[in-house]
Amino acid sequence: MRSMRRVLAVLGAVALLVGLVAGVADRQLLDTSRFVEHADRIRQDPAVARHLAVDLTDRIVQQQPDLVVVRPLLEGALQSSIRSSAFRPIFRTALAPLHQAWTGSAPTTVVLQVADVGAVLVAVSRTFLPDATQHVPTGIEVRLARFGSGSAGRSALSGMRTVRVLSWLCPLLSMLCLGGVVALSRGRRRRALGVVGVIVAGTGVTLALATVVVSFVVSRAAPDTLDGALVDAGWRELAGPLRNAGLLTAAAAYLLTVASRWAAPVLGVTAWRAWLTTMRWQELPARTRSGVAGAATGLGVLLVLEPTAMLAIAAISAGLVLALHGLATLAREAGARLLAAADGRRQHAAERTADGSAETAGQTADHTATDERSRRVRIGIVVGMALVLLSGLVVWNSSGSVASALLSADDPTACNGSPLLCDRRYDQVSFPATHNSMAAADQAGWFLAEQPDGVIDQLDAGIRGFLIDTWYGQATSRPGVIANTEATHATALAQAEAEYGADVIASALRLRQGAGLVPEGPTAAYLCHALCVLGSTKWEPLMVQVREWLQQHPRQVLTFILQDEVSPATTAQVFSAAGLMPYVYTPSAEGTWPTLEQMIDSGQRVVVMNENQGGGTRYPWQMSAFEELQDTPFDARQASDFSCRLNRGPATAPLFLVNHWLNQSLSRVSASRLANSDAVLGARLDQCQHERGLLPNFVAVDNYDQGDLFGQVLRLNGLDGGS
Repeated sequence: MRSMRRVLAVLGAVALLVGLVAGVADRQLLDTSRFVEHADRIRQDPAVARHLAVDLTDRIVQQQPDLVVVRPLLEGALQSSIRSSAFRPIFRTALAPLHQAWTGSAPTTVVLQVADVGAVLVAVSRTFLPDATQHVPTGIEVRLARFGSGSAGRSALSGMRTVRVLSWLCPLLSMLCLGGVVALSRGRRRRALGVVGVIVAGTGVTLALATVVVSFVVSRAAPDTLDGALVDAGWRELAGPLRNAGLLTAAAAYLLTVASRWAAPVLGVTAWRAWLTTMRWQELPARTRSGVAGAATGLGVLLVLEPTAMLAIAAISAGLVLALHGLATLAREAGARLLAAADGRRQHAAERTADGSAETAGQTADHTATDERSRRVRIGIVVGMALVLLSGLVVWNSSGSVASALLSADDPTACNGSPLLCDRRYDQVSFPATHNSMAAADQAGWFLAEQPDGVIDQLDAGIRGFLIDTWYGQATSRPGVIANTEATHATALAQAEAEYGADVIASALRLRQGAGLVPEGPTAAYLCHALCVLGSTKWEPLMVQVREWLQQHPRQVLTFILQDEVSPATTAQVFSAAGLMPYVYTPSAEGTWPTLEQMIDSGQRVVVMNENQGGGTRYPWQMSAFEELQDTPFDARQASDFSCRLNRGPATAPLFLVNHWLNQSLSRVSASRLANSDAVLGARLDQCQHERGLLPNFVAVDNYDQGDLFGQVLRLNGLDGGS
């Protein structure tokens, strides 16, 4: 029987270890969004970018040998470009079919390559080498991997399917095996449960320590090649989730065993203290001494080889142990207090009982029941408090800035996050806004993205003004790719080339295979930044989500400023179909703006302005933007170019839009980090408010998550002093 329990314990531990690894792989590799996030971070790894830059430079020099004289400068420029935010949408789009091939949803061969990015890179390289790169070839590609055919493709697909099966099968087998250990321990099941807890905790710690060992081996063994850099960077992406899975598994086992007191002799603090004070090293079994010495040696070696990783594990483990024992102590105190009143009432009732023996028996029974209830209450409190603690940590980890939280709050007495704004007119309030709000980097298919995420995520973060572009689009022969209608294509192409340059747009179109796409099917309204093949979002479904968001946030006022390439009738159709008409604001005949409280009370808390064509008398809620707005220039390429001079709209317009972004298409994130900083954004807002004599009502930026947009808007509204 003992041998059977040992076999089951070993099998259970092995199955749990394999299940944890497979579960992390399933979650991190087979989930499309996480896979793409990991791959994009790998692309930004310095070693990976360096090898890609070398390969690209080799191809450029091979086609233009004269450029060998500036090879080091060219490599440096290309490496910076590869790591830049400009490549993020390119990689996301290229990686989607690769992921489909891995998971079996794409039957055809997939080639992961940096395809036709030569023009994008050359656009940056010419900044550094304006003379030497005039004739750099643009038709360059570097193949990273090929999947979907041959033994390698079949092996990858088979491996991914195996991982998915193991991710649920192994934990199930582990539960069965460890449950068998308890079932076979007749008469000693409480102790067996403690042993199972130790096995699970030990397995989790083993996995965490194994990640340190593998990290050390991979970092030293990976060759100095592109493949080696990819392996090293890829493992570092998985090491963290694997380590955390192991430590959280160990913490869960530790919590349950300590809370239930099943393994008090093994894991209880009091038991540990007593054991340490009475332990004699030489009296321990030889096997135990050897095991402890071997573990100490291994931990010492790992501390020497990977001190940072080991200290991280130690810190996380210490934090978990402190938190769990703190919860246990709080549970004991809370349980005692919860039951104290009940004990007093029972004691008082017992004292009034005439029969002394019956009283004693009743007291004994009451105390027994009380002890059992106390134990259950304490266990429940520990588990409940642990869940609250973990939930709090998750919420804290995912929360944005304090300013963002304030702006997005839904206090029933507040308007757009603060009661102080309720009595202010709409034109007396400053709103955080985003430029090209629909061009989101986290949504598939968006090239040259200008925001980190989509409109709904921006709403959740605190954005209240949205500058979006509306176009007519049609489906194409490529699923998910939308093209401008034939009537609007030339206008869209001209706008895109004027902003990004003809070389960049030509390269992006070739990469997207969008140059020859023919629009077909019904025409619909889309949000596109000029060329819809470089990214599009169908307008009506998005506005349905906006309406649902408004229903959940009844104290928020929003503004949409439309670069409208669709007719007012189409805009009205979209808003009507999305159920937004009860929310749109229609200006009054007096021409004065209401307060935020009045807009919220009336339900009309969505302001719509069209840049090109107002709605007239038929759609009066579609206001002509540059009758209501005056703005600033939007052609700055560096911070010193920012100006506060009047650009569009009359100087008498009541609303003031500050266009605040840098037109650096290949480095938008770093450019936004500079532009949105306190030093730059704050100074410009103060300057524009002074020069124009108006409060900046809309502060529109790229990459709103960079810098301090929310803090500056709070300051403009006078809410930065803790109000």
